[in-house]
Amino acid sequence: MKIHVLEQTESGYRVIVHRPTPPGNNSAQISWKNVLIGAGLNTTRMTEGAGAGQISTLEKSQIAAGDVIELEATVRAESGGSSNMQIRDALTMLIDQQVTAHLAALQHKYKFYGYTQDV
Repeated sequence: MKIHVLEQTESGYRVIVHRPTPPGNNSAQISWKNVLIGAGLNTTRMTEGAGAGQISTLEKSQIAAGDVIELEATVRAESGGSSNMQIRDALTMLIDQQVTAHLAALQHKYKFYGYTQDV
């Protein structure tokens, strides 16, 4: 999993997360990779480049191929007096929770995506 912190807002840190696409299929026996591609979810919000806040060409091609999924989240990861190490640890923990919730919602939303039946 790769975390890109983009900015701090009043509600927390805006992050983009890239993680491998879940293995297996949905209930219509469509691979999650093909669900991402078919539903148009194989895109990135990030600018391609080698600078801070940019996505590498490799990451972008992995997303386009459906091998990596991108999600965006805002997480609150600090309170007064937090050290940089504490903030990084909190970001990692909170982002893990966001990723778990996002994947569960995605798998629910696209559970039967692609199912076709002749009657």
